[in-house]
Amino acid sequence: DGLPSSLQQLLIYGCSKLELLPTFSDGLPTSLGKLKIEDCPAIKSVPKDALPSSLHELCIMSCPEIKSLPEDGLPKSLRVLDVFSYGNSEQLKRQCRRLIGTIPIIFV
Repeated sequence: DGLPSSLQQLLIYGCSKLELLPTFSDGLPTSLGKLKIEDCPAIKSVPKDALPSSLHELCIMSCPEIKSLPEDGLPKSLRVLDVFSYGNSEQLKRQCRRLIGTIPIIFV
């Protein structure tokens, strides 16, 4: 039936075959404040509609196929961006370094 509409934190972990992140049209709650994606090697991108406007923390770990985040799609509410992981791509880390100063806390 989907996720609870009041869900504030979501961990997507160890989904080796998951290629696409859930989006609002899939029932992702708009109340989500923290999203952590870890050890999901098949995910290739983070679509803009997978990041709700309420999101304040995004953590990506050991997801080597994610090469970038949506250039214009990061929520203005985002306060913490954590991509500091040996399993993430250099392209993703490079993009996040360019965001330093626009998001209060960035770990790259």
